[in-house]
Amino acid sequence: MLSADEVYRPMRNAVREAALQLRPLAGSPYPLVVVLANPMGFFIDLNIDRLVEAMYGNPGWVGGFNPDEGRIENLRFEYGRDGRLRNDHPYISAVAILHERELSREEFNRWFAKWKEGREPLENASVDEMVAEAEAAMEAWNASDEAANVPEGNVHLVELLTTGSPDAVPVPENVFDGPRDRRVDIERTPQ
Repeated sequence: MLSADEVYRPMRNAVREAALQLRPLAGSPYPLVVVLANPMGFFIDLNIDRLVEAMYGNPGWVGGFNPDEGRIENLRFEYGRDGRLRNDHPYISAVAILHERELSREEFNRWFAKWKEGREPLENASVDEMVAEAEAAMEAWNASDEAANVPEGNVHLVELLTTGSPDAVPVPENVFDGPRDRRVDIERTPQ
């Protein structure tokens, strides 16, 4: 179990440090993009979903408490405290995460998704049933044509989170638009 600070602090600190380096370029005609990577493989959940939470606030559920009925009403998801990217660094256009992925892992994931489509879903499965399903998957993979022709090497991909800051130069749509890339655009609204 990790605290929100342990999960988000590495990303928040890296973005803050990079944004400070880019501050002298604020007002330039170019998009200013912070790029994060984890080439050493440290235990950081570095993906776009965690990045959104790190930059816009800790995720949480909020609602009003009804003391007469003893329940919470109007329960809704919100980003909470600690997300200040746009407020602290309004000149930053986006944060990109650079990933390296093994082609063999990509091929297995594609095969596994198809294999799962033909299986009965496990509902309330025991540990033994989950282990048996994993063993069946590995046995089927090892017997497949795809496993015999796994590509070698690695590919690079980018996950891009635009900040939506009206003070930042937008990142063009044709940047980081490769077949493996993912882009999440935050709506550009005044703060």
